[in-house]
Amino acid sequence: MAEQKAKARAAWMGTGQISDEGIWFEIADDVQVTDFLGYDTDTSEAQLLALVKDGKKVQSAESGEEVQLIFNQTPFYAESGGQVGDRGHIQFADCQIQINDTKKFAGLFVHSGKVLKGSIQEGTQFHSLLTLKKAKIKANHSATHLLHEALRQLLGDHVAQRGSLNSDERLRFDFSHSALLTHEELHSAEKAVNAYIRQNSSVHTRIMTPEDARKIGAQALFGEKYGDEVRVVSMGHQNASGKGINGETYSLELCGGTHVKQTGEIGAFTILSDTASSAGVRRIEALTGEKAVVHLAQRSQQVNEVSSLLKVSPDKLSQRVNILLSERKSLTSEVAELKRKLALAGEPKR
Repeated sequence: MAEQKAKARAAWMGTGQISDEGIWFEIADDVQVTDFLGYDTDTSEAQLLALVKDGKKVQSAESGEEVQLIFNQTPFYAESGGQVGDRGHIQFADCQIQINDTKKFAGLFVHSGKVLKGSIQEGTQFHSLLTLKKAKIKANHSATHLLHEALRQLLGDHVAQRGSLNSDERLRFDFSHSALLTHEELHSAEKAVNAYIRQNSSVHTRIMTPEDARKIGAQALFGEKYGDEVRVVSMGHQNASGKGINGETYSLELCGGTHVKQTGEIGAFTILSDTASSAGVRRIEALTGEKAVVHLAQRSQQVNEVSSLLKVSPDKLSQRVNILLSERKSLTSEVAELKRKLALAGEPKR
């Protein structure tokens, strides 16, 4: 156990690591490393090993108090690798706790939340730990992997992840590329992602050494530090891709996050925007699932409304707008010429 704690403390903990306050070192020396169950389940039982309130370790907490909790095991994913920490509820008898965020420190998963009802004590065995909106987070994370590969194949091997955010609301993907993507390129990337969603292929995970992962073509994150073993996530089937155990895997990345079991669970994918994040880095924001469907429906309604105003069918809207822009340009030139003539006419004769 001591060796396990030492490795956990030395390991890179990602962007989701909480502040290195003395209280967390103290607790890490006293309790076991949290067993993460979230790859296989969204609910679990757990024993409360430590309780922190106002930065101090305490034995109990009452209704209305803000707390940080550490359990022996949890289905709550701790923020890391661009994926937000899980939120949800914890219940036991007449006690209810709302979890608003989950982060990690030295192998400990720290659940931050508020006691809504009843009281809690260190050592309590909770019978229901339930994560919320996890399916949407999984869908966005898996879609990010598909988008990454779509962009790499579309734009070139120079495309590499430079940052990401996967929440229950949307996904954000930063990647190395200097030029603004054309409408055709964005459409092609969106089309490719949706094609692999419809393929509904299984999402597989394997634990292997970093060297073995590289041999089968797995993409590693820029600047990431890896241990002796890595988790490799694969999805999508592509003939002769040269990646994966059988050489026919579409997306293959080193990733510790949570994902859908089948790509079809993502539902749908649509790109919202492509902007510059920093020099040489582009940022794409996108939606999946129901949010993507709602967004597309709203966009379709807007197109129909504009088409109605201009009295043309949607398929001829672009042509009509170009005509109007051309007419506006001509009118602007005519107005400028008339103003020039009026100015000349008003000048006194010499």
